[in-house]
Amino acid sequence: MFLTELAEPTLLVIYPGRFQPFHKGHYAVYEYLTGKFGRNNVYIATSNKTDNAKSPFTFAEKAYFMQLTGVPADRIVQATQPYQIQNVLQSGNINVANPANTVVIFAVSEKDMAEDPRFSFAPKKDGSAPYFQPLRDIKQTESMDKHGYIMTVPTFDFTVAGQPMRSGTELRKLYSTADQQERQEIIKDLFGKYTTEAEQIMNNKIPAEQAEPVAEAISQFVPAQKTSQDGYYKLLAYRYRQNPGLLSAKEKQELHDYIQNLKTVKESGGTGVVASKKQANDPRYSTSLTKDVRPGQINKSLKAFNLAEQEREPYQQAVDRLTQHEIDHLSSLIDEIKQRITTEKLPAKYVEALKQRIEKLQAERAKLAFNP
Repeated sequence: MFLTELAEPTLLVIYPGRFQPFHKGHYAVYEYLTGKFGRNNVYIATSNKTDNAKSPFTFAEKAYFMQLTGVPADRIVQATQPYQIQNVLQSGNINVANPANTVVIFAVSEKDMAEDPRFSFAPKKDGSAPYFQPLRDIKQTESMDKHGYIMTVPTFDFTVAGQPMRSGTELRKLYSTADQQERQEIIKDLFGKYTTEAEQIMNNKIPAEQAEPVAEAISQFVPAQKTSQDGYYKLLAYRYRQNPGLLSAKEKQELHDYIQNLKTVKESGGTGVVASKKQANDPRYSTSLTKDVRPGQINKSLKAFNLAEQEREPYQQAVDRLTQHEIDHLSSLIDEIKQRITTEKLPAKYVEALKQRIEKLQAERAKLAFNP
């Protein structure tokens, strides 16, 4: 029996998520839902599960952020499994008088459904329909004791500190690299107002990120374009520009040291640096104003520290090692995607998109293998 055949069915809308942290993009979704279904019918459900990286905030901290943006406290529900209706109801915050006359809708963002779909609407092994169904027509829905419905809601783009944001991951990254003044501006943008409590929570859970060794502007010292004559350090810089994850910590440190030494030589050559007695025999100071700068002198200083541009041949092993590192990285990505296709129940369109992604990665891997 459809609910349209009953008198005045009750509507229950759940907006579940991790909300790490809750931000004004989430609040825009909440306002969208309340505008469509009414304030008294919409709840936000989230868990108290935390970890140090992806989910640093507790339920109490998230609830504080939600209320700071304008979500009423009585609309916020703690649930260990926010995507399971029975688990959400166990909190006791939601009163369902008659499940047989109540429609339950879970609101999931377009971004989440596209990138990491949590629901499969395919029939069960016995051929019966799964509990969750896509919401197509509110007039053709059944009660929550039979089915729940998934409604796809828009993903609202927003800016924080003048930068476009679409996820909590981007926010945490931005906050971790900001100074104190920038952090306070970020908080104001996130929640509509600044409070010291919000700053304390954010600072405790998102510590300042230590800059990587290669924090300097690489392009100032090393050309961005790779050529067949590039030496080891230029190849490191090229790989770093493509993806910092392709370099190990040791390789990043090597590149950092190279840039720092090159910078020291450039700054000491003919810029008024006077070498001390202790520095007199240091090749980096051999072009200081204590001597005349002769043609080729700077290049000799660079060679003294192995900083001059080198031919490719002496570094062939290093080149091969870096290329293999990148090939292994691509292979790992391909294997992960294949495993998802094999083990997870995903919509057909999403599977097709993943297969196309595999083909692109395989082509990129083949290009590296035959033309390092």
